[in-house]
Amino acid sequence: MATAICIRCGEPKTKPWDSCKACGLDPTNDETDLVKSVYLSIGRIEPGEDPDEYSSELDRVSTEIRSGRSPDYDQSELDRLRQQKNAVDAVPVSAAWSALVRFFMPGCFFLFALFVILLILKAL
Repeated sequence: MATAICIRCGEPKTKPWDSCKACGLDPTNDETDLVKSVYLSIGRIEPGEDPDEYSSELDRVSTEIRSGRSPDYDQSELDRLRQQKNAVDAVPVSAAWSALVRFFMPGCFFLFALFVILLILKAL
């Protein structure tokens, strides 16, 4: 059961952005290769779709690529995946860190308050 396949040689991969161990293709070097790699991965299925069914489709496409045929890519799906990639790339790293700090800050304050209360109780 493949979760992703190489767009050049059809070999299975664990993640679409990983380099292919068989042919060495690194899809992160080219946006089109990366989008096509995500297209040929289990990660592009919509919630509620059967991953096993899509996995068998990936196996079929892998066989097609290995036999020298190029898979048919749905251009509207490639455009959708490219838009998602651009949306993710548009988020600054500082915004992600800020969100993490805001998420964990109340818990950290709570633990700190418990620690202070523990120290006070031990002092009594």
